[in-house]
Amino acid sequence: MQPARHAYGALLLEQGRAEEAEPVYRADLGLDDTLARACQHPGNVWSLHGYHECLQRLGKHELAGIIEQQLKIAGAHADVPIRSSCYCRMVPAAGGPVDAGS
Repeated sequence: MQPARHAYGALLLEQGRAEEAEPVYRADLGLDDTLARACQHPGNVWSLHGYHECLQRLGKHELAGIIEQQLKIAGAHADVPIRSSCYCRMVPAAGGPVDAGS
């Protein structure tokens, strides 16, 4: 089963709509109160990756640096290299694949 927010955020990023994707990832990570606690996934490596990419694209580099640290920690525990916020994503992050563990 694949969470819908990961696929939706990835689709938005694929279409160059980072401003719209950012709140999707924020909500999934529980960084706002739009979702009930049971629907939030704090520290989720997939959402962290998408959120980080959104922040980079939107020029929010200071916040992206903070999220990058969380992404590296989460990526270190992942079973596979995380190169996008969703396996379904056709286009890798700008600049090519990114290994969240590096």
